[in-house]
Amino acid sequence: MPNKVSSKIANALWLLCALSLSGCSSLYQTSNNEGSQAQNRDKPLEFDQESLLIKTKNQAGLIELYKAQLQQQESPQTRLKLAQAYFDGHDPESTLFVLTPLLSSSTTLPRDELYFLQGRAEYQLGQIEQAQRSLSAALQVNPSSAKALNSISIIYAQQGEWRKAREGFIRARELMFDDVTVKNNLALIDILEQDYQSAAARLLPIYLNGQADDMVTANLALIMAKIGSYEHLRSFYGQQYSDEELYLAYLNLREVQLMNHTPAKASANSKSHLLKPNNNNTNVVIPVEETKDASFVF
Repeated sequence: MPNKVSSKIANALWLLCALSLSGCSSLYQTSNNEGSQAQNRDKPLEFDQESLLIKTKNQAGLIELYKAQLQQQESPQTRLKLAQAYFDGHDPESTLFVLTPLLSSSTTLPRDELYFLQGRAEYQLGQIEQAQRSLSAALQVNPSSAKALNSISIIYAQQGEWRKAREGFIRARELMFDDVTVKNNLALIDILEQDYQSAAARLLPIYLNGQADDMVTANLALIMAKIGSYEHLRSFYGQQYSDEELYLAYLNLREVQLMNHTPAKASANSKSHLLKPNNNNTNVVIPVEETKDASFVF
């Protein structure tokens, strides 16, 4: 009998010991977790700050953040981020200034990305020949860069090389570049060639699917006016303007001659165009993207 009691006591002690060890382990883990959380709270919030600035598209804040980081330590990755922030903040001159050291040194960063950003900045400054060379360099490094193909095809189109531009846009689309962007650019080639039916066939599905932005809608308005479909113009802008205003705009659009432009000749970021109907003092402002100029999308 005493042996059975002793055995039960021993088992109970082992169980108590196991529970104690388990409790200690849990307590240790909890303590460690709390300590880790406290350490995380004490760490600077640079990553969270960067994510927030990117999400809110606060380019000025990103520029200051990256400059502060570069003052502490030079980093090719951070320098490229700074160059991109300047570009997204519509400062191509600063983009090239910050980018130059990366282009003239050996770095593990993808060279095609550097050349692409260089080309985009040069284009915005109206340096078209330099931009074409930079984009060509990007494609030499990475022939499958869809965004470089799209961008250089815009230059081809503005130089009147429409066949070459069309081939480039189609190749970019094959490489899964954004459908809406490519179809808008192909439609502009159609318009320049006065093939309005093909242009409408490209863009109308985008509008009907609810994917059209102001630029696509404006291009569609021009196309439909050229085709002679006033009702489409009413469906696009009927809630914003009266029938009289829209009809005057429709007559004006029918007379518009689409022209190529580069940033040196027209603003690439203009988002409104003043339509002035002939022989009438009424001005109708329709939110479009440079209706009289071919507005390709990068």
